Amino acid sequence: MQFTGNTILVTGGGSGIGRGLAESLHKPGNKVIIAGRRQGALDETTRANPGIVSMNLNANDSDAIPAFADRVTAEHPGLNVLVNNAGIMKTENLKTLPAGLAAACHAYLQRNQSGAALLHAFSAGATGRYRGRGHRNHPPAVATDLTPGRSTSDPRMMSLPDFIDQTMQILQKQPTPSEICVERVKFLRFAEVTGTFDNALQQLSGVRL
Repeated sequence: MQFTGNTILVTGGGSGIGRGLAESLHKPGNKVIIAGRRQGALDETTRANPGIVSMNLNANDSDAIPAFADRVTAEHPGLNVLVNNAGIMKTENLKTLPAGLAAACHAYLQRNQSGAALLHAFSAGATGRYRGRGHRNHPPAVATDLTPGRSTSDPRMMSLPDFIDQTMQILQKQPTPSEICVERVKFLRFAEVTGTFDNALQQLSGVRL
């Protein structure tokens, strides 16, 4: 991944992991656009980081995504990196989900293919569409608003600053790995390969198999 001179869209960029990544990507000289549904959180982030700009987007509204993609690419024609980070915690059947922002921005990301990046935890199929240009991020449990009620002292949680620091270090490696796995998540990511899946699941859920 080219690490400077990019135009980067970070969904969910008003808080948590998205904000942390947006701020860290902005520092080395990238143009960063953050998107999210909570305007207050977006405004707080842009105030704290002059130069970052925001656009409102409810990623759960599939009907709004094509129009948003047209707008963001018209206003920022150099867009070449998508950090597809926005998310909430709820049970979903992934087979029934409609095409999302990555699909809507596909043509623009292909055209500006110097650094199209997809950072998300579940959509390996989407990353396959950008093979050679995309990177999947596998975060562990990180202490953010996504997991309310869990403090940074919870041993199951990784602190947000540590996660962002390790993620940025990996992204700067050349060549950049196709999967971004901080040390804290490797026990889970490779549990099946190492034969420790049952143990990993037990640690996460407290359920003995």
